[in-house]
Amino acid sequence: MAGLLVNRILRSVPLVLLITLGVYGLVFLIPGDPAATLAGDNPTPEQIAHIRQSLGLDRPAVEQYLGWLLDAVRGQLGQSLYTGADVTGMILDRFGVTAWLSVLAVLVAVVIGIPAGVLAAAARGSWIDRAITVAVTAGIAIPGFWLGLMLIIVFALQAGVFPAGGYTPISEDFGEWLLHVTLPAVTLAAAPAAELARHTRSAMLGVLEQDYIRSARAKGVAEWAVLIRHGLKNAAGPVITVLSFQAALLLGGSVIVEQIFGMPGLGSLAIQAVHDKDLPVLQGVVLVAALIVMIINLLTDLAYGFLNPKVRAV
Repeated sequence: MAGLLVNRILRSVPLVLLITLGVYGLVFLIPGDPAATLAGDNPTPEQIAHIRQSLGLDRPAVEQYLGWLLDAVRGQLGQSLYTGADVTGMILDRFGVTAWLSVLAVLVAVVIGIPAGVLAAAARGSWIDRAITVAVTAGIAIPGFWLGLMLIIVFALQAGVFPAGGYTPISEDFGEWLLHVTLPAVTLAAAPAAELARHTRSAMLGVLEQDYIRSARAKGVAEWAVLIRHGLKNAAGPVITVLSFQAALLLGGSVIVEQIFGMPGLGSLAIQAVHDKDLPVLQGVVLVAALIVMIINLLTDLAYGFLNPKVRAV
């Protein structure tokens, strides 16, 4: 297992360098003079010169990138052009909001999606299977922003059970934190839960037709043991793939959800950076998001190795 981990980390190094190159290259996608564009309307020559110097645009391109890369390795992502605040500190202040929201959304998706898929496969062709299929189709088709607004109207404005927006850190009050993240997490988890249920059902149907499943049932093994120990374990590969893909997509979905519920996370920070033309902040958010996706892929490979010993030898 340790060899698999080291192998995957070494393979990730070139990809990390490509990601950093792409993130820093955002500055060169700005049309015209990047410093003049980022300075806003009617900038003074002094403002343009200050931005050009702060971004290192007065140096050769290779030197610019290497300097930015070394600073990024040390955790120094520059300063905000809009507020002058440290970008790393801004990201760390908001990272917890997005992280907790994403983790809770993944848990909701797993708790709902996988059991629903197993149940649908076990009751293939019955009304239960058809009901779950309809719910899965709805979960995939319904836009997240519409679902979030409906949840706010029903459970916040009408029922008054949950707050309509805002955020309370978990360190301050766990109960208030849970109330504030429940509706956003359900909104964010709806589509991943539906995808998990659909792919779990498909994978389980293939596994349940295998000879060893029939042998287990012939030996009198309890049905729940057949489904969980023999069925779900052998169908876990495709499910883990879908789960990792959906977990990565949650980062993009959190941008919309955080805006709907007024949560101060990385998504709202990225939107504000785009609005303010705050390139260092935008670069920092994109870099962190890309690294998170890489970590998710690494954890997925480790999960494959845990479930399938053949993967460890690759």
